[in-house]
Amino acid sequence: MLDIIIPVQEETEMLDGCIRSIEDNTSEYNLHIYKNPKLNVAEARQEALDTLKLGRYVCFLDDDSRMLEDGWDKKLIGALSTGIISSFAEECWGKHGVMRKYSGVQPIEFGPAACMMLDMDQLPIGYKWDKYIGLRSGWLGGDFEEVEFILRLQGHQLGCVGVEGSRFLHLDRPDLCTFVGTDRGKTCQIMYALIQCKQATGNNPEFFRKLEYVKANPNNDRMLAPGQTLKKCFNGVIRDNHLEHYPMFIRWGLV
Repeated sequence: MLDIIIPVQEETEMLDGCIRSIEDNTSEYNLHIYKNPKLNVAEARQEALDTLKLGRYVCFLDDDSRMLEDGWDKKLIGALSTGIISSFAEECWGKHGVMRKYSGVQPIEFGPAACMMLDMDQLPIGYKWDKYIGLRSGWLGGDFEEVEFILRLQGHQLGCVGVEGSRFLHLDRPDLCTFVGTDRGKTCQIMYALIQCKQATGNNPEFFRKLEYVKANPNNDRMLAPGQTLKKCFNGVIRDNHLEHYPMFIRWGLV
């Protein structure tokens, strides 16, 4: 049976909506609401894996996800096979269209963390989420925790796929051009670059230990709060790993 894990800091109406969409579109499953306000998303996911009694297939959802297709779970599970450890649904940004659209079962580099299926039987022994990165509500920095998780798996010859017709709605998303121009959009670009640097330098588990989360604007969580800077967020990571000479970090004003 499928185990669905939704990490939350608190139980809200948004979570209720996610649960209703699961009930409407999913057949057999165990639902785990993992509530711990002290943890970031990656820490919560790892603690859930460590403490819950789970079966072979685990799907991580975010509470702002809404499942749109009946049988989405069977499609994602059916796409898994030897060497394919994870499958991802198509991510819809409401009126702004489908952010990630796939053709059949399509090999991809990584997919959206808000709906991520894992075959636990293929997960390497001792493999864990990076505790130093992962979204925190009300803060910027640490996005792309699922990207780091999936790209590191590729070093174990394990890949992932996107699955057509297994679609979910990601609430409150702007159009892509607007998102790219936000501070959160910039943190995604920076994190992806840093994750690639982490891979290139041997996947040091302490790579992100000096990441500093910085406050988001309370009226717009995609922008920095007054007095906060992306340099404050990433400078420690860049200097700790001796990346000050990389042109992209200099160009982004992070060193």
